Amino acid sequence: MDKREAIKELYKKAFKNADYAEFEVWENRRYYAGSASPPYPESCISYGDECEDIKESVRKEITGLGFSLEEITHVIAENGKTYDRNCYIKWQGQHFSREDLFLDGIKELAELLGYDVRSVSKPPYWGIYGDTLDDALANFEAFSDETGLRWKAAEAERQDSGYVYFAKSWYLNRMFALFAHFKSVDLYWKDDYLYADVSIIPNVEKCNGAYCYYYKIRVFSAGEKLAESTIYLPTISTTLLIPNPSLGSIVFKLVEVEKATESEEVVDEIEGTVPTTTIILSSDSPFFVRVEDPSGVLTEEDEWWYSDRVKGQDFPRLVMRVRGSLLKFKVKRSGWWGIKVEGSEDMKEWSALYEESGILGPTEKEIEVSIRGYEYIRFTLMDGDTLGEWVRLAKEMVVGGLRPLPTPTPTPTPTPTPTPKCSLLVKVKGEEVTEVRQYETVNIEYENAPADTTLRVISPSYEYVLRKTVSGSGEESFVAEETGSYFIYLQDENCSEVRELKVVPATPTPTPTPTPTPTPTPTPMMTKQEFIDKINEVGGGKPIDLDKLPKSGSAANRWFYFSIASPPFISYYEYREGKFYRGVEIYNIDKENPPRDPSNVRFLEKADDYYVETETIDKAWAEARIEELFVTPTPTPTPTPTPTPTPTPTPMLKCSWFASRMPVKAEDIMDLVRAYLGIIDLGWGVSVADIMGAVAYYHGETESGNNLTGCSL
Repeated sequence: MDKREAIKELYKKAFKNADYAEFEVWENRRYYAGSASPPYPESCISYGDECEDIKESVRKEITGLGFSLEEITHVIAENGKTYDRNCYIKWQGQHFSREDLFLDGIKELAELLGYDVRSVSKPPYWGIYGDTLDDALANFEAFSDETGLRWKAAEAERQDSGYVYFAKSWYLNRMFALFAHFKSVDLYWKDDYLYADVSIIPNVEKCNGAYCYYYKIRVFSAGEKLAESTIYLPTISTTLLIPNPSLGSIVFKLVEVEKATESEEVVDEIEGTVPTTTIILSSDSPFFVRVEDPSGVLTEEDEWWYSDRVKGQDFPRLVMRVRGSLLKFKVKRSGWWGIKVEGSEDMKEWSALYEESGILGPTEKEIEVSIRGYEYIRFTLMDGDTLGEWVRLAKEMVVGGLRPLPTPTPTPTPTPTPTPKCSLLVKVKGEEVTEVRQYETVNIEYENAPADTTLRVISPSYEYVLRKTVSGSGEESFVAEETGSYFIYLQDENCSEVRELKVVPATPTPTPTPTPTPTPTPTPMMTKQEFIDKINEVGGGKPIDLDKLPKSGSAANRWFYFSIASPPFISYYEYREGKFYRGVEIYNIDKENPPRDPSNVRFLEKADDYYVETETIDKAWAEARIEELFVTPTPTPTPTPTPTPTPTPTPMLKCSWFASRMPVKAEDIMDLVRAYLGIIDLGWGVSVADIMGAVAYYHGETESGNNLTGCSL
C-alpha cells in the first residue's frame, strides 16, 4: 500500500483505541514549539516519550503497516537547556505533509456541515467563529462532537467583533472520523410503515474540484436487502421507506462509491432495532374485545390463554382490537395442535393471516404476522381431541407500529332512542331574565325533566328557598328577598341545568307587587353595617386591635379587621402556640335585617400560618360598639337552622382545586354548593367562606376571593 493508504489504515486501527491515546497529529509543531536542536518537524505524528514506552502490540501494528518509529530528543536552549524526548512515526524515514495526514479535509468538513469557518494568522490558518469566546469554543466543540474528531491542543484568536477557535493538534485515535461513517440512524413508524432517517459524515476529498465520492445506504434484515438510497454531496442525509421488515434487528451499510471508477467499498455498518410496543391481551385490557367459546374450554391464566378441549367440543376463539403493522406472539402446545389468525376491519368479514397445525416441531415458538390494514384480530386455538393435548397463547404480545385505537370503541348494541334534552328558564313577568330587583316574584319553567329530577333554588345566604322532586314540564315561583346571587338547579343523572340569578337592591320606593311587603325589623342601637362603615372610616381593610371577641366567643391577643368582599366579612388573627392563625366570622350584614343574636353568626377557623401588622384604635369605643351590635330590642323570631360547621380543609388540596378552575365558572360554584350540602364529595370540606370566595373569583375580585378561601391565586 502507498503512504496515504497506510495513513488511513493507521487511523482505522487507532480509532477509539485507548492504546493510541497518547499519540498526537500536529498541524505544524515547529511553529508552536519554537527553536530547538534538532528542529521540531512541521506536520507529524508524535508520541511524547520514549518509543519503548509504547505498548509492544501497538509498535507491531504500526511497523506492520510499513511505518518506522524514531526517537528524537530536542534540546531547547532557553534559560538553560531543556530536553524534550519524542517518538515519531515516519514513512521511509520522512515526516508527513498535511496532505499525507488528510488535515485539509477537516476544514472542508466543517464548511460542508455549515459552521462559520474563518481565517486566522497561525497554522492551520482556519478556525470556527463565535460572537464571544465562549460561543467560539462551544461551536468548535459542537463540530468535534458532530464529526467524532477530538482536538488535543487549541487556542482562540480575536477577530472582528468575536473570536475564532482553532486546533493546533488532534488525537490520533479520533482521526478516522475524517472518513465516511454514519452520524445517526433513527427508525420510526408512520402510517403503518417503517422509515429510517439517516445522516452521514462523508469523506470530503475532492478530485478535479469536485467530490471524489458519493454514497449508498443499504438496509438488510436476516441477510435480505430491504431498501437502498443514494446520497450525493453536499447532501448528507436521506429518509428510507423500509417495506416488509421483520421485528428485531436491521443492519444499515454505508457504501462509498468512487465516482471515477464506480468501485464500491462498505465503509461503515450499524445495527438498529425495529421500534415495538409490548401489550398485554388480558380480559381487562383495552385491546380485548371478546371470547367466542360455546363449549367453555378456554381458561384465562396469569400469563396465558389456555385451551384444553376434547373431541366433540368447539375450538375457542379470542378477538382483540389493535392497529399497527406487525404482531408477534408466543404459543405453547402439547400433542397435536394448531392456530389460525385472521384479520378484519369490521368483525363481519375475516381474512386469513396465518395458519399452522400438526404434531411435529417445537413445543414453544414465536409467530410474527402482518396486521397492516386490519383493526380486529381473531385467534382460533386448536388442540387435539384427546386428553393431554392442549394449546396456550401468551397474553404478552409485541406490536410494531402501534397506533391509537379510535375513541369510543364501537359496540354492537342497538342505538338508543334519543331523549329530549331538559331545559330550565328563569322569568319575571313572562320575560327571561338573569337579573332582577329585590322582592320581585321569579318564575321557574322547566321541560323534559326525567323522573325524580331535583329542582333546587339556593339563596345568596346559601339557604334552600325551594327544593322538590319534579318530572316532565312545569312551573314554580319564589320571591327574591335577598340581594346577591341565587342559583337555580335542575339535576339528575341525565339532566344538569344551572342558572345564576343576580338580585340587586330595590328602589327606595318599590312599586307595589302582589307579594306582601316584609315586616320591617326594628333597627338596633348600632347596626352591623354602621359598625362596618365605622371600621372603614378608621382605615378599612386594616386590622383593629381588640382584647376580646363579641358574645360568640372571647380570647386574648386577637385582632379584628374588615375586608370589602362579596359579601363582606370580618376576619381575625390570633397568636397561639408561637404562631399566627387566621379565622373567619361570616356576618349577614343586610342593613334592613341585621343579626339579632350571636347564634346567627357562624364561626369557622383554619390553621393557616399567617402574619399581619396591627393598627391600634380606641379599644373602649370598639368594645362598646361590639356589645351594642347584639342588643335585641324585639323578641327573637324562630331561628333559621344553622348549617353544621365544615371540617377544616386541606389548604393544598383546596387551593389546587381553585387554581385548576380559574377563572371560576357558575358550574364550579354549583359544585361547591352541592359539596357543602353533602350531595357530592370534592375530597375536602367545603365551607361557606369557600363558596363566597368562589363568588368573588367569579366576579373577578381575586384579592377578596383569596381573603375568603385562604389561598394565594
